[in-house]
Amino acid sequence: MRTIIIGIFIQLFVIHGYSQVGFTQEGNASIYAEKFEGRTTASGESYSFRKATCSHLNLPFGTLIKVTNLNNNQSIVVRVNDRGPFVPDRIIELSRSAAEKISFPAN
Repeated sequence: MRTIIIGIFIQLFVIHGYSQVGFTQEGNASIYAEKFEGRTTASGESYSFRKATCSHLNLPFGTLIKVTNLNNNQSIVVRVNDRGPFVPDRIIELSRSAAEKISFPAN
């Protein structure tokens, strides 16, 4: 499966006592490969392409973040439930449904 990369913008929402409102990060994203469907994520839950979830290297599990496709300004709120991506030029990996809702480029 070919990896798709787009520019994204992340803004954290107020969550628990660890809020960092105003923190932003800009960089490249990718979509989870289909082979991960049903596998256990780092947080312990099963990955589903139908859920609005993502992986991030540093943000705590359960953190809600707003991801914006900078090519069309479409946004979605996703929940961190996994670690990754482990590719140097990417900051987030989105579930397929989340990517589709912001018109992430198709394969």
